[in-house]
Amino acid sequence: MKLNTAIWIDKFVVGIFNRLLNILVRLTGFFLRPSHKLDRNFKAIAICKFKGMGSIIQSTPLILTLRKNYPNAKIIFITTSGNKRLLELIPQVDEIITLNDSSFFALLFGAPSLIAKLIRKRIGLYFDLEIYSNFSSAITAMSCARNRVGFYLRSDQYRLGLYTHMMFYNVNMPIRETYLQMARILPLKNENSELHNLCEETSRLRPEIITSSIHSKNHIVINCNASDLREERKWPLDRFAGLINYILNNHTFTIYLIGASNEKAHVAELMKRIPENFRIINLAGKTNIDELIALIKHSQMMITNDTGPMHIAYSTSTPTLALFGPCSPLQYGTFPNSIALYESVYCSPCVHEFLVPPCKGNNICMQKIDLEKAIHAFEQILNGVPQAQNTNYNAITGRENGYLPGLVKRQKNE
Repeated sequence: MKLNTAIWIDKFVVGIFNRLLNILVRLTGFFLRPSHKLDRNFKAIAICKFKGMGSIIQSTPLILTLRKNYPNAKIIFITTSGNKRLLELIPQVDEIITLNDSSFFALLFGAPSLIAKLIRKRIGLYFDLEIYSNFSSAITAMSCARNRVGFYLRSDQYRLGLYTHMMFYNVNMPIRETYLQMARILPLKNENSELHNLCEETSRLRPEIITSSIHSKNHIVINCNASDLREERKWPLDRFAGLINYILNNHTFTIYLIGASNEKAHVAELMKRIPENFRIINLAGKTNIDELIALIKHSQMMITNDTGPMHIAYSTSTPTLALFGPCSPLQYGTFPNSIALYESVYCSPCVHEFLVPPCKGNNICMQKIDLEKAIHAFEQILNGVPQAQNTNYNAITGRENGYLPGLVKRQKNE
């Protein structure tokens, strides 16, 4: 389904449905008076994130924390079909329930089956990690989970009825910490704030992909793409070409260009701007998730826009040069072995404020990241001297005098 179509349906069709559903949920709660106390052992805990490979990786501290505190609970992850293999690499997830979102009709006919399956699971605790999705809010409410935790947005106050607990969504916090803040409504004894390490080995790579540079870690992975969720995250191709030429002329690394099948044309456009060289290998559309993880994990460095493969690099502790614009690196890019380049302009960061950014594709924020700064950052990482990262946020997340910062509402009968 095209992104603009999905956004329109979610906003106008599902949004209206949710307002009616909100009334029904409130009336049901008024008459049944269910208990929403959280000091209990849950048999089934669900986490939902339909979109965003990177966001799923960033949710692994939440998953690991829930596993540590509820070792006997069944952890269920609800997502779309394309994320299934990634979640299979996270052993703390006991069951993966997928929804086909390839078209509107697939989504429409798949939703009732998904809801029925969730109701049968008798979920005691449900975390909805989607921020703006009316569809996800509807699924959460209709799952009949006793405790439903979601994000609070001032523009969507009606959702206060669809969830039993809501957490303020802070765009200035690292997203992994934001997800963890949702779990802190629980009486936690242990927390895990580190990303799960995706440990795929080079043996996962097919023979036609393996070269001597992989075994010697003498290769660099470059991702010039960004998903259609926000294409304005792309650094200009001429800058990528300039950086690649610098690397080829000054170092001996093999360069692997990566991308999904629908990104092959964009990578091909980059190839046109680079002189032909046997040390450049175009793998766009040629790797599965296992191979992509192995390729990134065993590389000398990852150079990437702010998108899914960047989070793979973070999870595998691969040194990373990340390029940010519409989104702030404070939210995704604060890792000690990485450098995040970010040139803020007046409308930065816009990703959480607009469905269509003010620039309408003329991403000045990304264009302001010049080639010289990228080359300097590249050499810094090679020399093991990445810039200091801002991680001064831990002290303000926990409970203070019984109050959890950001918790917007709890049910009266908790």
